[in-house]
Amino acid sequence: MNIRLAVLAIALASAPAMAQVATYGETTKGGEYESYVSRDGTHYKLGDTLKIGVPQGGNQTFTYVSEKFGILSEATPCPSRCAGLEYQIVSFRAGGKGQGFRMWSKLKGAARGVAPIIVNFESALESGELIGRGYTSDHALEELKKWKDKLDLELISTEEYEAKKQELAKYIR
Repeated sequence: MNIRLAVLAIALASAPAMAQVATYGETTKGGEYESYVSRDGTHYKLGDTLKIGVPQGGNQTFTYVSEKFGILSEATPCPSRCAGLEYQIVSFRAGGKGQGFRMWSKLKGAARGVAPIIVNFESALESGELIGRGYTSDHALEELKKWKDKLDLELISTEEYEAKKQELAKYIR
């Protein structure tokens, strides 16, 4: 019995620890994480469902979203057919030797036979290749302009406009 406990303790001690939360701009240690707070402050966690957007710049393949068909295969850029598909977050991994620090996420589709997706998380969110729960910079700016039009037409108060402006400002770069 004591031998089993000792083996279990050694196995647990040698297994990589999963840190609680990685935060954009603050996390500098590579490894696995249970959740991630993005640049815009949106909190993502394992199990969340996200939608793949469209390839940036009208390309036929994605720049920051890749498919990985097997353990030994290289990740390849997703073709445009991935656009609009929903995937569940199954892992967050921080790192990126030689490329600067990045947060990567592995997404898994609900349909059978769909290859897992590897995402450069912040770049994919910023470019619109991944649709997060926050706003892209362009979408936030577009939304703010709509609110400004409402203010100019006196459909909303200055206070309502300023509150929305403050809410959206963190997304606009």
